[in-house]
Amino acid sequence: MAYWVHMLAMLPMRCLSAVFAIMAMVAVLAGCVAQLYKIPVTTPFTAEEAKIALEPGNNTVKGSALVSPLLRRSGGKTVTCAGMPIHIAPVTTYSKARMTALYDDDNAGYNPALNGRRLDEPVNFWAESARETTCDAQGYFTFEKLKDGEYYVSSQIVWLEQTFPEGGVLMKKVSVQGGETKEIVLSGY
Repeated sequence: MAYWVHMLAMLPMRCLSAVFAIMAMVAVLAGCVAQLYKIPVTTPFTAEEAKIALEPGNNTVKGSALVSPLLRRSGGKTVTCAGMPIHIAPVTTYSKARMTALYDDDNAGYNPALNGRRLDEPVNFWAESARETTCDAQGYFTFEKLKDGEYYVSSQIVWLEQTFPEGGVLMKKVSVQGGETKEIVLSGY
């Protein structure tokens, strides 16, 4: 920070004015871009529906989440969800509308970190209807004691490429029943 303050102090006044004008335009444009992607979810959230779907069962969903080198602009390394939270939420009327709004599909999808879709919704609705765990060091996760039914599994995998965020949120719908253990891979397209 001190370096940038020193560099700004060395600029002539008219250059400094131009720098601040450009910074102001970037801030205004960034605010406009962020607003373009706010999508309202008009389906009401029903806490009771989510609560019933989250009752314990005897199924397990486990797997890994990764973004392949094809999605990276440079570097070519696979990035996993290691150390990042991963969520599982039952398919409900609200979660189906939410996933369709974010991904144009409720079966699987990828929403980029930079200029991706954002929802105009209270965050607590989603938190009330999802369980969370953390991916291990190799990018693997496990959700146990799930009731028979359909679930959305989602994970955010984001890193900085130069100074811009890369990656995004991966989502996949999975169905379990009868005490099964289902293994899945969330991967970028």
